[in-house]
Amino acid sequence: MFQGSESDNQTLCTDITVFDDLIYEASESFTVSLTIAEGTTGVGVHIPSATITIVDDDYLTVRFEASSYNAREEEEHVQVCLKLTGRSETMVDCLVSTEPDTAQQGN
Repeated sequence: MFQGSESDNQTLCTDITVFDDLIYEASESFTVSLTIAEGTTGVGVHIPSATITIVDDDYLTVRFEASSYNAREEEEHVQVCLKLTGRSETMVDCLVSTEPDTAQQGN
């Protein structure tokens, strides 16, 4: 509520609670509206609404669980594990591939 004043310009601020959900997702937005209380006369509304955008600050990371793995030739494969940190509302699709010309003798 604005108090009567001799000043031409007054500012009144209010807080709107934003909840951190810890889920990686797209930014979200909502609209707030301004109306004049019933019984108030002689006051117009210049900007009747504003958009609030909540920029997501929850980050996902994907990494190998280890920086190196050992494999035996007779096993014909090696299992590598990935670790996802953070929660997502959607599927996280990863591709694991070998890099050409990286095999070295003696390692």
